[in-house]
Amino acid sequence: MVMRTHNDIIKAFGGPTKFARVVGVTPMHASLMGRRNSIPPEYWPRVVAASAVAEAPLARGVTAELLSTLRPPRKQRPQKGAATVRPSEAA
Repeated sequence: MVMRTHNDIIKAFGGPTKFARVVGVTPMHASLMGRRNSIPPEYWPRVVAASAVAEAPLARGVTAELLSTLRPPRKQRPQKGAATVRPSEAA
């Protein structure tokens, strides 16, 4: 299995419940990470450490570099007070 997403990493650990156990979060939180396809950076050290001793062979080899490479781009939010153009107003 080639890990292409953060959700793939969660699945490699055996799913959200097992991932939650090794990373130290609730299963609900792990499931939310999978749905968002984003493991927040503050959990990366735990994921990397758990990967080094993972029972699941597919979960081995996760590095901070891999996590950063697979991290989805952040959505840009409009700045407060910035003018917005509605589609009906566009020329």
